[in-house]
Amino acid sequence: MTGRTRLAVVGALASALGVLTLAPVTQEHDWLVPAAIGIVIVAAVGLGLRRVGVPLPLVIVAQLTALVLWLGVLVAADVAWFGVVPTVSWARRMGIVFTDGISAVLQYAAPIAVTRGILLLLVGGAGLVALLVDVFAV
Repeated sequence: MTGRTRLAVVGALASALGVLTLAPVTQEHDWLVPAAIGIVIVAAVGLGLRRVGVPLPLVIVAQLTALVLWLGVLVAADVAWFGVVPTVSWARRMGIVFTDGISAVLQYAAPIAVTRGILLLLVGGAGLVALLVDVFAV
């Protein structure tokens, strides 16, 4: 295992451990597995693209794209082609679910039920944390 690979693994693990601190904020904890998968996706895409020499700005764009596609699988797969390929309805659904999540955060107190909107915010936040750790540490 190279030094860069080791850093990517440790960065992903640190991101996952950081996300665990949000567990008491929710009633259910079934969002932790999708968040962990999102973290692994971000780290793997970054590691793979850096290994083949892709410039950093393109790596970041690819990581964000992969994360958004994963979020779409979680909350809008039924309106995407083959469950993955975004459509106009997919984009509309993502916007609605995001707005629902923000509304729930502003309206309810912890511990909060994990709705699709809350799931989107938790998993998206976990992925963004992993992306920032990956960009700055790896």
